Amino acid sequence: MSLVWKAVINEVVQMRNIIEHDEFYELVNKYLINKPAVLAYSSAAEYRELAYCEYIEKIEVYVEDFLPELNELKFKQIKVDSFDGIDYAEDGKGIKCCSSEQVIYDLLQRDYEKNVRGEYSIAEETIQAIEVYSIYNKSSFSKLKFSNDEIKKLFEEYLKILQERDNYD
Repeated sequence: MSLVWKAVINEVVQMRNIIEHDEFYELVNKYLINKPAVLAYSSAAEYRELAYCEYIEKIEVYVEDFLPELNELKFKQIKVDSFDGIDYAEDGKGIKCCSSEQVIYDLLQRDYEKNVRGEYSIAEETIQAIEVYSIYNKSSFSKLKFSNDEIKKLFEEYLKILQERDNYD
């Protein structure tokens, strides 16, 4: 078998492990209703419609205790000591999801940590979430609270990118 075919087959196998947009909602509705888990990061951004994720590798959830029923599924469980420090709400279906403000902060925190590790890149997903958040909140960011100056600085850099794009269009 040629190297090209091996690469194609490998890509197809990897694609099977990626969650498509519609499947995301099916899995969330099937496995997270009334569960002690809070949708986080990209998954929360998708659920709150702050970002459109055509594909997601794993559905990220905060958990206080690991949920064995999610182990074999397409979930990434992020262990936290308590949900007390997480701003989230439960919808009418019983699905818990980080608030829009928490999503923005968490995505910025993740981007900052990547930058510290030398994995710098402009995070389109975070910028998209900030842009949609701005639209939902009539260009007001007064609800966002930054306890870390570095995160606030990154937020301001992303705002500049959005402003430059608006001026370019």
